[in-house]
Amino acid sequence: MYKIWAIGFLLICAFSDLKEMKVYSKVCVFHLMAAGIVHSACRDMAGRTFFFVAAMGGLFWIISIITKDALGKGDALVIVTVGAISGMTFLISTMILGFFLCSLFSLAVLLSGKAKMCSSIPLIPFLLIGAVLSYFF
Repeated sequence: MYKIWAIGFLLICAFSDLKEMKVYSKVCVFHLMAAGIVHSACRDMAGRTFFFVAAMGGLFWIISIITKDALGKGDALVIVTVGAISGMTFLISTMILGFFLCSLFSLAVLLSGKAKMCSSIPLIPFLLIGAVLSYFF
């Protein structure tokens, strides 16, 4: 159930990322707070999971600063929210598949000459695909 929630959340974020190259922080914060409330009420997620998710978000936030927003702060917020909703295992498999698919797409676009190294590619649609693949496999 939580995985479907995470996929739905990623679907909303992917549309805005593709259309406007923007992540709406209010949507992320709403889902983040809702996940905290639901997991607290159900007592189905350990505190270390929330610590891990927060650490991953912090890491990606730092990467965003270091790379001058090559990986956007909105992407970091989405990653934190997906982890808070679905847990560590689903988050890690989603990220591995999403980053891998994004790198393959980026390489293909670069080699075809349709983009340059400075071009930006939205990450969240690839995280969505990674989440769907993680859900079914």
